[in-house]
Amino acid sequence: MTNAATPPPVPFVPGPPGGPERPAPAMPAQGYPPPFPPPPGPARRTDRRPLLFGAGGLLVGLLLGAMCGGAVAGSGDRRPVAATAGPPASTAPATTAAAAAATTAAAPATTAASTAAAPTTAAAPTAAGPKTSFGDGTYEVNVDIAPGTYKTTVPDSSINCYWQRSKDVSGDFDSIIANANSAPGSPVVVKILKSDAGFTSHGCGTWTRSG
Repeated sequence: MTNAATPPPVPFVPGPPGGPERPAPAMPAQGYPPPFPPPPGPARRTDRRPLLFGAGGLLVGLLLGAMCGGAVAGSGDRRPVAATAGPPASTAPATTAAAAAATTAAAPATTAASTAAAPTTAAAPTAAGPKTSFGDGTYEVNVDIAPGTYKTTVPDSSINCYWQRSKDVSGDFDSIIANANSAPGSPVVVKILKSDAGFTSHGCGTWTRSG
């Protein structure tokens, strides 16, 4: 009686945690034991709440970091930004323009007042009438001298006193109405009529109307 060969025991490999062991795979033809498959990892969880919580925390952290960074940057920035604005400068031209307008408006009033006061000038002196006292010369009666009775005393320094009543002031011989010569120191009286045109005196002194 021939004894049959006893088959080798079947090896077992450990199964998943808490599970039964599994038989090892058959040996390959080359005589090497087959490689053991890697043990299965832990089962993946389908709950996504931790992931969402982690993403939300990351977002909040980024927002807080940005806010803190902006606050720090704003506190460190001390540049005088307000100095660049110039609203106050715009008020100076308005004040200057208002002052210039007031000055310009007041000028015509002053000029008008000055112009109005200009006509109040002193009255021109009244033209003197014909003289009633005169010396040597030729005069037009009723214009230069007034008609009337005149008298004089011939000065001692005079060589001769000559007087002449005339129909005109041309000096011609034909224009003579009356004339005379008087020595120095002599009193002379002449009546000049209103109808006479002229009267001439040389070396007779000052004539004065007496009537």
